[in-house]
Amino acid sequence: MKAWVLKGIEDIEQTQVETPLINKGEALVKIRACGICSSDLDRFYKGAYHYPLILGHEIAGEVIEVAEDLDKNLIGKKVVVFPLLPCNKCQNCYNKNYAQCENYNYFGSRRDGGFAEFLSVPLWNLKIFENRFDFLNASLCEPAAIAKHTLSKIEGKEICIIGSGVIGILIGIWAKLANLEVFFLIRNKAKAKFLEQLGFGVIFSTTKKFDSCIECVGSEESLQSCIEITKSRGKIILVGNPKAAINLPQKVYWKILREELQIQGVWNSEYPKDWDFVLKNLDKIPAQKLITHTFKLHECQRAFQTLSSTSNFHIKGTFINE
Repeated sequence: MKAWVLKGIEDIEQTQVETPLINKGEALVKIRACGICSSDLDRFYKGAYHYPLILGHEIAGEVIEVAEDLDKNLIGKKVVVFPLLPCNKCQNCYNKNYAQCENYNYFGSRRDGGFAEFLSVPLWNLKIFENRFDFLNASLCEPAAIAKHTLSKIEGKEICIIGSGVIGILIGIWAKLANLEVFFLIRNKAKAKFLEQLGFGVIFSTTKKFDSCIECVGSEESLQSCIEITKSRGKIILVGNPKAAINLPQKVYWKILREELQIQGVWNSEYPKDWDFVLKNLDKIPAQKLITHTFKLHECQRAFQTLSSTSNFHIKGTFINE
């Protein structure tokens, strides 16, 4: 099969590799769409856990083969892939907190992922979705599940989101569905216009305080902004992966103490609960607006260049494999 193989920093090429074999309890999935996450760009530009590696973990596809006859009813089904493979041996797995597994594997980072034609996937990691949805819509399931998991941490009715990438926007969509009042604190005027078209409140600066503030950037500056605009005894929810070390001035640290602010981390999603919610509400996600760029599998180099550029407007890029 054809796949994009990462061989080092900024060293990726389309290569013919062996189509994966399937073992007992697995299915062979023909990948039809795979979202390009900012973490894929990070691994391309900054380095991966190991090489060679096939990136990609936001996967939607079709089951074309199963290992056992009793699972043949899955052939032809449209599926999404939960990318985390738990060890099922540690205490967190025993408690079904799979995102905190102590010895997990992961498609697209610790093992080969979705920037390829096919992928072998444990049946446990597959969720079937309805035929009325296309593969492009379904490829948003993974970030949408993270957004749903974040929603479960929010307290209060008025929230502010800092970070207008696809996960930040999806948090906003679920929050509005839950009848919360949602604002985005933002600088970019093009993004502000886009968010207003989606029905969100947009602010460029504020003295208003919020019940919960969600940090979706992973920067020192945005974290300090969250601390500044969260109400006393309010909640700050950290979603964005840090791009570098984050240091807090003593005055800001004191504010956390004196205002008794809560700080909550979010990692991945709760499976299968969050995924079931997303698949039931997939029609609430304006996929055609959020996926601003699509690329054929052979356009990997152009995809990475386009999505890492700050000179063009983009929300989400996705590979399609017809």
